[in-house]
Amino acid sequence: MRTQVLPRRRYAVRSESLQVELVSVGAAAIGCLASCNANAQ
Repeated sequence: MRTQVLPRRRYAVRSESLQVELVSVGAAAIGCLASCNANAQ
């Protein structure tokens, strides 16, 4: 039972970390676009 539960937890942590990375990258991209628009104007 334990051997089956551990991989699931690891996969869950991986998916959460990937989501956090995507959100951080998205926020950085939005910030870059905002700064580029501000510089253009």
